[in-house]
Amino acid sequence: MLEEPFAADVVETVGALGVLVAADESLHDPADVALRSQAGYGAVAVKPVGKTLSVAFDMVSAAAAQDRISFVADNACVPILVECNKNIAAQLPAFPGVRGGMME
Repeated sequence: MLEEPFAADVVETVGALGVLVAADESLHDPADVALRSQAGYGAVAVKPVGKTLSVAFDMVSAAAAQDRISFVADNACVPILVECNKNIAAQLPAFPGVRGGMME
């Protein structure tokens, strides 16, 4: 998986790169998930602690509706919030090749 190969304000088509590309810093809400999906991104990195649980789960739902993979990508926070993110990652659909949700 290649995570966010361009700056957040750059929208490039990435579907032909031959690898799973994940959107990260460019995601702020479900509309951004749709925009990146249209550009060929196959996965989305959600940050539940940084974006709020409501927005994070809305983004996970948007990704699932477009057959995209979600994973948690926010481990640079205080230990108790890392534990929260682990619990959220455990609730996500299984990441390909893994038996459960994933956190980077």
